[in-house]
Amino acid sequence: MLNKLTSTVILACSFAVMPETGKHPDSLLFLFISPNRWVSTLRLILAIGLFLISFNTLSNIFSHSYKLRKNLLGSGLFMIGFGLIGTLESSLGSIFYDYLKPLDLMIILEAGIILSSLALVTTPVKSSVKPKTATKKTAPKLRQRTA
Repeated sequence: MLNKLTSTVILACSFAVMPETGKHPDSLLFLFISPNRWVSTLRLILAIGLFLISFNTLSNIFSHSYKLRKNLLGSGLFMIGFGLIGTLESSLGSIFYDYLKPLDLMIILEAGIILSSLALVTTPVKSSVKPKTATKKTAPKLRQRTA
């Protein structure tokens, strides 16, 4: 439930900020979130992907493949690490500060949490194909009648 709420808020905020980047790039909002067109486009793509994943639209794809879930967990942990290090480093004046502002890094951190939790929670789907069982006609007779 928390993943759905978080991804919905990220998507709504990304849609709200996207038109503002072209109109008012000198706004005070852009002290916290990047006005760069490429960054805002990637933020919107990430928000749409998180929304689809959180509402189980794509979870059937992840439930069939162990390698895909493992890679999803790895990318989620990488995003968590990158978001944490970037957030701690941004106060010191990092090289990424012109492109990734604190709210962008927070969105990356939250995306990593959502992807990691999806990879850990999704269970593999059991096969719906049942093995053939012996029927009464084909079953071997184990007891023999004695006269």
